[in-house]
Amino acid sequence: MSIDSYIAELQRIQKDLPATVIKTGYKYERYLIQNVQNRLYNQGIGGGRTKLGEYKAATKAKKILKGRKIDFVTLKNEGDWYKAMYIRDDGESLFIDSKNWKTAVLEARWGQDILQLTSPETTNYAAFIVEPAIQKLLNRLPNIEL
Repeated sequence: MSIDSYIAELQRIQKDLPATVIKTGYKYERYLIQNVQNRLYNQGIGGGRTKLGEYKAATKAKKILKGRKIDFVTLKNEGDWYKAMYIRDDGESLFIDSKNWKTAVLEARWGQDILQLTSPETTNYAAFIVEPAIQKLLNRLPNIEL
């Protein structure tokens, strides 16, 4: 492959990069959603790493009777909301969302970032999933003939 052809192929890969990243995100949808669900349940924090809050005394009493967590808000009681999470895109970026009607209510109450990845989650996703997908594309480039 000539250097001009190689550069043209690199430019094509660069142009297709957003689509590649989005396609990879859909392929790993379950992984991304589980990051959010696990963090909400295990840590009770949003994507900005802020604590969602504490349960009121009456809610804590009910949860104790059911043997549930009371240390922090997990949003796990919103099971149908958890189950309705999905990935969507705007052509350039991926977003985690929920098809459940409670999404707007929960975001208004607990913050817009409840469905966002944290910075470390984003870094891990980029390093261990997106970068290898891009590297596969680059590995397909033939050698340059000088």
